[in-house]
Amino acid sequence: MAAGDVDGDQKPEAVVLLNISSMDRTGRNHKMYGSSLLVLDMQGKLLASRDLKGMGTMVMVGDAKPGEPAEITCFLNGKMVRYRFGEKEKE
Repeated sequence: MAAGDVDGDQKPEAVVLLNISSMDRTGRNHKMYGSSLLVLDMQGKLLASRDLKGMGTMVMVGDAKPGEPAEITCFLNGKMVRYRFGEKEKE
């Protein structure tokens, strides 16, 4: 989880990296179902979400100029990936 002005409104938002997985009772078989980035306002209202392709391990919010959306950086499958609030996902 990270916090910062993600949408450029000069108010902080929370960015949550959510990994969904399961493990059997022995703890040996781990199955990954997916990951998502969630952007929440400080009251907990969902502002945006993005499904990720793989397993996320870290998220952080960069600095931005007032009125501009901050960059969200996360590590996905061991590679650094960057997003901005409101950007369309690239195919």
